[in-house]
Amino acid sequence: MRTLADIKRRATAGTRLEVIGQTKRPVLVGTKRTITRATGTHWYFTTDAEGYNDGTELDQPWPKARDTRIIDADTFEYDLPHPGKGHVIRLRFLPDAETEEETS
Repeated sequence: MRTLADIKRRATAGTRLEVIGQTKRPVLVGTKRTITRATGTHWYFTTDAEGYNDGTELDQPWPKARDTRIIDADTFEYDLPHPGKGHVIRLRFLPDAETEEETS
């Protein structure tokens, strides 16, 4: 993964992500998200975060490429588009459930 376009290509329905950093809401660190669908402007997901683990579909706009940083092959972060700039979220792609079962 080297660009935002690579992230978008990888973010397909069923893909799982873990929040490994969140400066605006640190309580979300360690929660997992499952992408339900993605468009050119937004990605939609469900989460196991408390208060949202009822299957509610949430959405997040894709960040701008300039606000996105690739950490490694599975991890990226971006500046959150909320008021009070300076907040960052870091996400890590998790292995497919089938792949996890095969390696267990």
